[in-house]
Amino acid sequence: MKAILRRTPALIVLVCAFCTLWVTLRYVQANLSVTGGEYVLMPLDDAYIHFQYARQIAAGEFYVYNPGQPPTSGATSFLYPYVLAVGYLLGFQGLNLGVWALIVGGVALLGSLLLAYQITVRLTGKRWVSLGVPVLMALHGLTTWHFMSGMETGLAILFTLAVVNALVGSDVRGVGVFGAMLTITRPEGAILAVIAVGVMGIGKIISLRTPHLRDEPHPQPLTEFREGSQTRRVRGPSRIREAEKKARHSDALQGDTPTIMENGGCDVSRPYSAGKFVGVWWLVLPVIALGVQPLVNVIVTGSAVATGNAAKSLFGMIPPDMGVIAGRIGENFIRMWREFVTFGGVESHAMFGLQLLVMGSAATLVMILMKAGSGDTRTGSIYAAPKRIAVGLMMWAVGFTLAIATLDTAFWHFKRYQMPLIALFFPLGTAGVVWVSSYVRAVERYIPLVFMVGMLVIIGAASGTMFAAYTLNVGYVNAQPYQMAVWLRENAPDDAVIAVHDVGMMRYLGGHTTLDMVGLTTPGAAEYWRNGPGSIGEFLLREQPDLIAAYGEGHGLGLGYLQNTDLYAQALAQYTVEPDPVFNVALAAATQGIYQPNYEIVPHQRDLDALPSLYPDVFSSMNWVSSLNVADLESERDKRYRWSNQSQIGGFPTEFFMFQTVGCEFFTCRVMDGGRRINGEERFMMRARVGEDSVLVSRIHAVNRGTFDVYVNDQLVGTRVIPLLPGEWFEVATFIPGELITTDEIDVRIVPYVPAGVYMPFQHWLFASFYPAVRTPPDTTTSFQDGNILVSIRDASGITDPRLLQTWVAYQQLNLSIQWFTAGDAVGDYVYFLHVYPADDLNVEPLVQFDARPGGGMLPPGNWLPGSFRDTISLNLSGLAPGRYILMLGLYDPVTFERLRPANGDADGRFLVGQFEIR
Repeated sequence: MKAILRRTPALIVLVCAFCTLWVTLRYVQANLSVTGGEYVLMPLDDAYIHFQYARQIAAGEFYVYNPGQPPTSGATSFLYPYVLAVGYLLGFQGLNLGVWALIVGGVALLGSLLLAYQITVRLTGKRWVSLGVPVLMALHGLTTWHFMSGMETGLAILFTLAVVNALVGSDVRGVGVFGAMLTITRPEGAILAVIAVGVMGIGKIISLRTPHLRDEPHPQPLTEFREGSQTRRVRGPSRIREAEKKARHSDALQGDTPTIMENGGCDVSRPYSAGKFVGVWWLVLPVIALGVQPLVNVIVTGSAVATGNAAKSLFGMIPPDMGVIAGRIGENFIRMWREFVTFGGVESHAMFGLQLLVMGSAATLVMILMKAGSGDTRTGSIYAAPKRIAVGLMMWAVGFTLAIATLDTAFWHFKRYQMPLIALFFPLGTAGVVWVSSYVRAVERYIPLVFMVGMLVIIGAASGTMFAAYTLNVGYVNAQPYQMAVWLRENAPDDAVIAVHDVGMMRYLGGHTTLDMVGLTTPGAAEYWRNGPGSIGEFLLREQPDLIAAYGEGHGLGLGYLQNTDLYAQALAQYTVEPDPVFNVALAAATQGIYQPNYEIVPHQRDLDALPSLYPDVFSSMNWVSSLNVADLESERDKRYRWSNQSQIGGFPTEFFMFQTVGCEFFTCRVMDGGRRINGEERFMMRARVGEDSVLVSRIHAVNRGTFDVYVNDQLVGTRVIPLLPGEWFEVATFIPGELITTDEIDVRIVPYVPAGVYMPFQHWLFASFYPAVRTPPDTTTSFQDGNILVSIRDASGITDPRLLQTWVAYQQLNLSIQWFTAGDAVGDYVYFLHVYPADDLNVEPLVQFDARPGGGMLPPGNWLPGSFRDTISLNLSGLAPGRYILMLGLYDPVTFERLRPANGDADGRFLVGQFEIR
């Protein structure tokens, strides 16, 4: 900053200082108007993540977010928490750390305004036109918003402009120092730093190895000294200072008073000799800085990638489809540049005028490429900038926007990540206008003036938009995250662990250990978040936080899955606002609340009750061996779980529900569970017992009808049925012969065929032992599918076939026992029906009707294990008059309603169970 002030006229410094003071006071006044003058709040919860890390740094716990927990790297800016920690140590504590953040933002704004002026002067040589550039930046609400946001964006803008200024001025030390600072301020800042180092390094090498190129023009400050009748021209800052000193003392030697005449511009009439390879070691600093944050991350957290970056990068997309990822990056990249040159994006009101600056910036770089070294002096030193500078800046603009395009958050917070480039458009764009005006000699003086006045009017008129947005978002933070943090501080037990979505304010002001569901500050959580609400639900079931302070159904659909379960069992406090659909960047939904989870049914997640009750002989003789909890990433890793999709599916990769199991009324059959959405296949390893028969049981959500094939060690062992039963857990058992199990681990592959949707697995269990002998029932009533389905129907006693009863009497209800049997060859999804007709007329509509899948709804024939199971049915006859009736049974497809033909049935696919009398 000292060097910048030394090279800038006092008037310019005063103008920039006034603009900075005006902007800062304006935003502070807006802030205090929201909070009633009691405290200062930042408009983004993310700022408080930096605040918490800063407080821990001040306490000597580097990289620690929650005291006593392992270090994390949720602050993607390496430098900024340390800058804030200085303020914390100086006494800016609690919410007053926001005051320090505003001071830092103000200083960064002042430096950026001065640098924007210097870059423009270096490129144009026109001071008065250049003076308008910092004023434009100070009026531009989109720019100033970020200096006052409490985030590191202001520092990123400052160091970006500093690097460009040093690059244009051939300042090796500036490129080295500011490049290093930019690199540790934002990870993507390394792109400009490395390019600038390359440009400067190439320039030095060329100047040393190619004598005729040592005189390549560089913009250098020029001052004229008149002593008597002679005029002496001196170039370069250090030579000017030396000449000034000599000139002021020349009266002692010559008896004449010298006159110092500054020409107010930059000299390009004579080339600047690069000289020796002086100061090149400064260029090593950005290279060193490039490795600082990854190295510290590895040492402290074990990973080179910051958790903050991992949670935002498109490369963490689940499933990792590179085609989709590349498409998203391309869309972001194109959208970014389209919005630069049009009035696109939610910030369109604040983007007026930027389009001219973007086009002017392009003109500046193209002109440097075309005219560099031509000796043309019409526009000052703009022609003296080497071509490699223009090439470097073009490479950076493309590389920088490509890097931002890889972020899922590329357009968050009013283009927060794009702001360093947007800020550079101001000096470059102005230089482009000056260049264009040089081709219209008649009005060359007036075009830049008209442009600057017009831009001041346009940007000034739109400046209130972002100022209002700032006030709006501070109000949102005050109404929701701040109030929630206060509630937690005053009401939550001291040792309570709080699961949160917006982790900044909840931890910094709430004062409790947080479990960051998004994964910025909690190790391992980012991967769960990337996998969707099903995995997040599993993560919470593992960790079991005491409270959840987060969004619910309003947060798209994601957290709504959790809110519809016992994880959000009791709302202790809720805070609702009506966020502006365009300018809200502080909140992810209208309502956040603090919820008390109920973990009472969590142990039931791995319970299996429905199928064992239907096949007691099978499961009583077999032992549980292994299980896989789908969407629980630790369980998936343990079982080497892999899954794939044949085509892209919308929505989340996982979902979370609390359902009752089909046909099971036990309390233990109500389960919270997370699972995946698959249209490709899943594959996993399960422990087994060599040579022993096994039964694989899968819990699925049968939201779409279809089938799936089960392979064990790449051999097909069965095709199972997925009926259409949304909103309930559905369990499917598959028999695995012992001869297929030759090792103590089996490779299971499940390939679904669901034409109209997805297959959704949630749990897999493996039971092993020797399967009980399969014996065909001796007395069957009827059969279907050529004997693959055998049916034995008995009365309430479970012994007597109703057809053998001379008098089958019923009163209010008719009780039946139906035994179903297959040797393993039954197929399909069929529902059985029981129809009651008058004894003398089977052609009328049934008087009483009962429809269900076998096994209490759990067992369509295609999912039967070898052997038999039993259904007990009670038909309500209270609506029938005394008399004689006929009971008929059949099976039909629930979609096509096509009936199976029973043995000894009628032409309508009905089998006569028997006649009964109601008395």
